[in-house]
Amino acid sequence: MTLKIKLLVIMLFCIRGFSQGQETSYQQLDSLVTKFVEKLQYKNIDTICIYKNYCVGCYYVFENKDDECICSTTFIPTYILWLNRGKTFLSKKDNCFDYSTIEIDSTFAWDYFLKNKECIAKEHVKPFEYVVSKDNREDTYLIIRDHSNRQDFKMIVNDDVISLHFDEFDLEKECDNSININYEYNQSLKGKIVINELEKITEDIENKSLLKKRRRIMGNVPN
Repeated sequence: MTLKIKLLVIMLFCIRGFSQGQETSYQQLDSLVTKFVEKLQYKNIDTICIYKNYCVGCYYVFENKDDECICSTTFIPTYILWLNRGKTFLSKKDNCFDYSTIEIDSTFAWDYFLKNKECIAKEHVKPFEYVVSKDNREDTYLIIRDHSNRQDFKMIVNDDVISLHFDEFDLEKECDNSININYEYNQSLKGKIVINELEKITEDIENKSLLKKRRRIMGNVPN
């Protein structure tokens, strides 16, 4: 069986284009999240999750015009969850805003992750591959989509850091009548169960508008 690569290119151009200011926005978000986590660790909080749900190659549309701001070409809502004395707390940051901290009634993601931590640490998502049989031979093709929704989580437990990255396209069963031979494997990952729970938690919070936001001034580092 031989491996061939086929690129499925879906180009989506960002109206705002590329600029140094936009790149700074993206880098600033990552820096602010790191600083936020470091402050938690300084308070002896040792169980932390960073969860991102975003779309690469997409132009982000603000539902409220008052929320519009110049951001990097990839808009990345980033949620930080942590355990403190048995209670779960959540906050959020994105390219434009900092958000309040709330307590949430959910421990499933922690319990499941800690129970399966060693297994999840070894997991990785396989790409979308399909097989073509011709002339008594099978060729395996790899499809890559550069415009897709992504979800990442990073679990920090004491000194252990475990990360897992999900490209929604790799989780699809079929594309253009081609069957993803890695579909069942990807769907069975224990990390997928953690991602599903994090997505459920954050969607519920967004639907209920539980977080208060504050527009970030470039260069400011909030508490």
